[in-house]
Amino acid sequence: MNDESLVSIVVRTKDRPKLLKKALESIVLQDYRPIEVILVNDGGCVLDEEEIRGDLQDIVLHYYHLEQNVGRANAANHGIEKATGKYIGFLDDDDELYPEHITTLVGFLEKSDVKVAYTDSLMIYKEYDAVDREIVDAKSELVFSEEFNYYRLLFDNYIPFMCLLFNREVLERFNPKLELYEDWDLLIRVGEKYPFQHIKKITANYNQWNPDCQISQANKDARFLKSAYLKVVSAHINKITPEIINRYVADYSNVRRLYTTAVNAIEGLNESIDKLNHRIMELDEEGRKKERYINQLGTDYNEQLLAKEKHILVLNRIINDRDVRILELESEIRKKDVFLHALTNTKGYRVLDKARRIRKRLVSETIMQKVNVARSINLLRDEGPRSLIGKVGKRFHFYKNRSTINMFKTLDASSSFRVSINAYKSVIEEPLDIKVSVIVPTKNAGVELDYVLRRVVQQEGIKDIELITIDSGSTDDTVEICKSYTSNVFQIAPEEFHHANTRTLGGEKASGDYLVFITQDSIPVGNQWLYKLIMPVYKDEVSAVSVKQIIRSDADLFATWANFTHNFFMQFERDRVSNSKMFKSFAELDVQSKRIIAGLDNVCMAIKKEVFDKYKFAPGYAEDLDLGIKLINDGHSLMFQASNAVIHSHNRPPLYFFKRSYVDGYSLSELLKVQRLSYDVQAVVESIHYLYCVLKMSLSALDLKSRAYNEVGEVMQSFMEYIVGKMILFDTSWQLIEGDKEFDDFFVDYKPVSHQNIVKELNNDLLFNLKRFADFVSKHKKLSEVRDVFADNVYKLFANTAGSYLATHTMQRIEGFVGGI
Repeated sequence: MNDESLVSIVVRTKDRPKLLKKALESIVLQDYRPIEVILVNDGGCVLDEEEIRGDLQDIVLHYYHLEQNVGRANAANHGIEKATGKYIGFLDDDDELYPEHITTLVGFLEKSDVKVAYTDSLMIYKEYDAVDREIVDAKSELVFSEEFNYYRLLFDNYIPFMCLLFNREVLERFNPKLELYEDWDLLIRVGEKYPFQHIKKITANYNQWNPDCQISQANKDARFLKSAYLKVVSAHINKITPEIINRYVADYSNVRRLYTTAVNAIEGLNESIDKLNHRIMELDEEGRKKERYINQLGTDYNEQLLAKEKHILVLNRIINDRDVRILELESEIRKKDVFLHALTNTKGYRVLDKARRIRKRLVSETIMQKVNVARSINLLRDEGPRSLIGKVGKRFHFYKNRSTINMFKTLDASSSFRVSINAYKSVIEEPLDIKVSVIVPTKNAGVELDYVLRRVVQQEGIKDIELITIDSGSTDDTVEICKSYTSNVFQIAPEEFHHANTRTLGGEKASGDYLVFITQDSIPVGNQWLYKLIMPVYKDEVSAVSVKQIIRSDADLFATWANFTHNFFMQFERDRVSNSKMFKSFAELDVQSKRIIAGLDNVCMAIKKEVFDKYKFAPGYAEDLDLGIKLINDGHSLMFQASNAVIHSHNRPPLYFFKRSYVDGYSLSELLKVQRLSYDVQAVVESIHYLYCVLKMSLSALDLKSRAYNEVGEVMQSFMEYIVGKMILFDTSWQLIEGDKEFDDFFVDYKPVSHQNIVKELNNDLLFNLKRFADFVSKHKKLSEVRDVFADNVYKLFANTAGSYLATHTMQRIEGFVGGI
């Protein structure tokens, strides 16, 4: 090899093949090329040359096995003679170089006239750990990092030899008569002619092993070390002039002065510390006096507080009675709202309503009133009250069937299915002497987590609350907030998080007799939330309990409507208990009935520890419903508390609801054994994109800001008419209109195609949901309140509808939709 930039590394070894392997690996990892290795085996054990060549990869190996040990100096000289590089460095078989070591030294030497340069190394002290059975780093320190000083070099070998790189033309041979300090002797001879350059950068590890492994000064007899040292000094005694001795002694004296100054400073600090300790003792005594005074104040305060608490208990009884009455009145109002909602959502009513609006333009209001009154009188006269009531009943029945998904049937629950709303709403006279473990999975929960955890630990009626958090890679202050409330903070890698497995891990860490699972953003309502949640489980009336979810104050229109629709579908109007007495065969129930009976919810759920340990959460989605089904089938009772709640809702982007509704639909169909259709996935997604383009165009044509709409119902009616019209006149160029950014990006790889049967079905589902959404919003919001957020919420409703359709009309599982939900 004739490359002018070639670097030769001479490695001396003897009977240490494992250490040699690590040393050579550090050469392979160098970010510099070309390199050659001159490996000199000084009478040691036989090495596998082919294996070494393979380990060195693109680095050239020159291997020399000396039959008998010739000593460090002779072995090094043999390596120098065989080296062909412009630069030569050395590495003992128990030391290691950093990847930038050679690059750093060559980079400097190539740009200067200096012939020898060196870097710094860390001294790594190794020791054997008998417990783990491995060699570990006991400590590390930077021992030598000094500029080149030749007169000091005459007295002290302070440059680690593996840190040096020599220009080949100045490198002399080692003195073979020296058994020790041969490298120091060589540096004295070369340094006299060519000053070295120090590069202040750590690029190597100088490993110090235990006495059984280290071939170092530590294993030599003190007399031998002294003799070896004097032998080198004697060889160069003619270089040590009186001036050099004077400078060396002056430096030594200066170091002694610095040491004495440091000792005096430490003594002064110790005196100050003694004074501070004495003052601390005085302050401690003052603190104890104040503590006794505070304790007395506390006793007086507690007596006063006890008297006030008794008064508060009386007031709470009054308030609780009023709360119960309010809830009963709200229930009555909801029933009336359902009835009115049913009347206004029948097909006949919609046709009549449209006809009325047309006639209103043609006939005066007075005439219209007379016609309506006359029609009612005629109907009553000709067919009688029963017929009129029957027609209303049919319309209500029609709405009831239409208000749920067409494959769901309302569960005809017996009276045992319900429990009184007063069930566990009472003043706590004596806290339950039990331990409840509250398990909270967390990740980047934000500052609101502090309030959630505070609400949990401040719950009344439970003597021992054990808070457990499982964090999966938070990068904010979540972990610190958790640690301020509990020592039971367990951390897992983000990729290890799983809705079921992570909660099961929390259950395994818990030591309480009762477990409560709650999400990081669910806020308990009231100070007796936990007491009410646990009481029916504690009394062995049920095995698990879930509670109602109340939307947050910042919930958007879609989140509010989705919560209302879910509660209506699940019949969440009052407390109820479900068990296997309610049916003959769970498998034969309709989907809605299965959901209602077994609908546990991990947003907030309590369960006996012994029951959870037996079942746990099965890996997969909808793990809470899966657990509920297993418990019901095995004879357990479950409870849903409408009189107890957590505050929980999310304002998510449309793409999230698309994926979420798909995962929900797919998982529930698998879990509840619902037959799905087998449409082609590509065709369904293309149809969804097609309808999405129609939706964007219709929203653009709606132009809420410039058109004179008065009510939400008018807006939605016009919007649905736009959709129907644009379906006929669709042009693929419309997809260039901007809609929701994430949705637009999602559909980049799919072209919009009208697969007529699919688009028709999907559009019917969308129009049905839009009508329900419009009816809900028009009752609770003015047009001015929804004008600016109308499009965003329509995209979310469309996403929810499309994802559900994709799940129930295709067979294969689309893994890309599962992640991040």
